[in-house]
Amino acid sequence: MRIALRRLARRRQLEEEIKDAEKEIGPLVTRAAPGLIALPGVGPETAGRLLTSAGDNPDRLRSEASFAHLCWAAPVPASSGRAHRHRLNRGGDRADNNALHTSCWSA
Repeated sequence: MRIALRRLARRRQLEEEIKDAEKEIGPLVTRAAPGLIALPGVGPETAGRLLTSAGDNPDRLRSEASFAHLCWAAPVPASSGRAHRHRLNRGGDRADNNALHTSCWSA
């Protein structure tokens, strides 16, 4: 019973920390990228993730295409013979791809 109570106390403390972090990240992200937050389906967590990715790689991001490659969202030619097709890039940040996917489907 002591172990269960200890775990419950830790869980409540973590939930309070999460709520505090959510309160703090909202204004920061809104100040940094108000246009990103204004997009449908993009919340503070998703915008923060994308801003972090862009901030970590400023020299690599010269266009939308380079950001798409960074996020595993860029089409890569995979044609053979007469068939012209594309597949998605497999060499990027999976967390960014998840953030893009989440924002697209929640809009």
